[in-house]
Amino acid sequence: MRLRGQRSTLGPITFLIVAAGAAAYLHLGLPRIPDRDAFYHLAHARVYVEEGPFASEFPWLVYSVIDRYSADLWYGFHVLLMPFSSLAAAHLQIKLAGVLLLALLLVLLYLAMRRSRISYPFLWPFMLLFAAPVVLYRLLMTRPHVFSVGIAALLLACMLSGSVWEVGLLCLVLTFVHVNFFWVVPVVVGAVIVVKFFTEQVWEWPKAGAALAGAALGMLLRPNPIGAAKLLYVQIISLAAAKQDQVPLLFGSDLLPGADLIRVKPGAVVSDFWPFVILWLAAAFVFLVALFDPDCRLARRSRSLLWASLVLSAFSLWSALSLAWRSVDLFVVFAVTFVAAVFTFLLRGGRTEDGAWMSRRARTILAASGTILFAFMAWHALSQHAGQMKAAGSLPYRYREAAEWLRDYSQPGEIVFNNNWDLFPELFYWNEHNRYIGGMDPIFQYAYNKELYWKAHHLYIDAAAGYTWAGPTRALAPPEETYTVLREDFNAAYLVVVEKRTPRLYSYVMSDPRFRPAIESGGLTIFEILDPSEGPPRAGVQ
Repeated sequence: MRLRGQRSTLGPITFLIVAAGAAAYLHLGLPRIPDRDAFYHLAHARVYVEEGPFASEFPWLVYSVIDRYSADLWYGFHVLLMPFSSLAAAHLQIKLAGVLLLALLLVLLYLAMRRSRISYPFLWPFMLLFAAPVVLYRLLMTRPHVFSVGIAALLLACMLSGSVWEVGLLCLVLTFVHVNFFWVVPVVVGAVIVVKFFTEQVWEWPKAGAALAGAALGMLLRPNPIGAAKLLYVQIISLAAAKQDQVPLLFGSDLLPGADLIRVKPGAVVSDFWPFVILWLAAAFVFLVALFDPDCRLARRSRSLLWASLVLSAFSLWSALSLAWRSVDLFVVFAVTFVAAVFTFLLRGGRTEDGAWMSRRARTILAASGTILFAFMAWHALSQHAGQMKAAGSLPYRYREAAEWLRDYSQPGEIVFNNNWDLFPELFYWNEHNRYIGGMDPIFQYAYNKELYWKAHHLYIDAAAGYTWAGPTRALAPPEETYTVLREDFNAAYLVVVEKRTPRLYSYVMSDPRFRPAIESGGLTIFEILDPSEGPPRAGVQ
């Protein structure tokens, strides 16, 4: 008994060491940062270190509902990052936090596999990691979804065979760390309830109640839960309505439907995902053949896991293609669970009256084919990873000089018109001295004031230079001089422009004496927006 107990603890400990080593290798071996949002998350964590973990105000976004509602959607995640925000170097903060997140994801999936009695549980977390180059890239981001998809996998396992308390605790952690992912709770819980009723004739109402209570408590354990609920409404309901109305919000590509991305870059998406999708479809084919074979007897528990993981992976794939591409993370984690369950069924032979459902030779061929495909997936993901980081990653210190110039030479609280909303994370990280017009998802600016949003939007997409307008088209609103809009509508003292992204706007402000270039660094230029008394009047507008 003692030896068995030692073996049961040795496996998780060994896997934890291997997972931490793999995460450290992947993060620390590259010079770039996969995602700029990491700067914002670390900076917000630093705010909690400096002002205390119960500070709810966020005054740095002056034309955003984030300031109006004084709440933090990612509160638990920022609390988790607090120890890293005290490290001296920015790149170490981001990379070491990323190591922790990736290691936690791998361990959570490993525990989910053990809970579900999957064969070779140490193998499947790495299948998730190497499912596709874009998946590896997304899992190296210092964002809460890396942790959340691991919780989703473990929640599925505990809904099938865990305790009420485990389910409640997991749902609490999920909504506390990443409240934007709250919808995963009813999706997973609902799928398991329906599946277990049909496969085992069991209603899991106690677990459903625990999940609801845990999710609600995770939402409430933050300084301003009502404000967070309002922001959540904006990011989900208001964003969905804006998409339905075809409002051209300039959010990140992961919020676009995957079908749109496939139309734009069909070759890249197919190249990334074809090996993993073939593996998933092959597993689904084997499962359905076994399911409808009268000689095959699937245990009820195995049947529940197979059906639940297949339904959830199919639903997540539909969500990724139809609603938002970021759901691809959930598709991969549930698809890996399904493939692992099918593999376990084949390895153990299934059951028939005469013995194994499939011959040993057939099982060996399938296992060998799956192994070869997995090896190719790993090679494919790793070989493209360095190239992706070089093309899409960011150098961690590129805007430090410009942001620190603003901090040193501007007045406290002066407003900076960051012409590209996605510049906010890096500017805020290096400079909490100023205020910015917006950041994170543009829906927060759109919900704050639609007219101001449109005026900034046309400058952002470089459709306007000397003039902008307060509507989606020129026909719906009269043009207004850009200088006047920046000074009077946004009360901005500084303008931040990246020439490569908005060459028309850059050319205009360079030619207008009311804008004075202050510093250019890393491709970013900061202009002082002069008071009318500080410069000569301009003869005309380009």
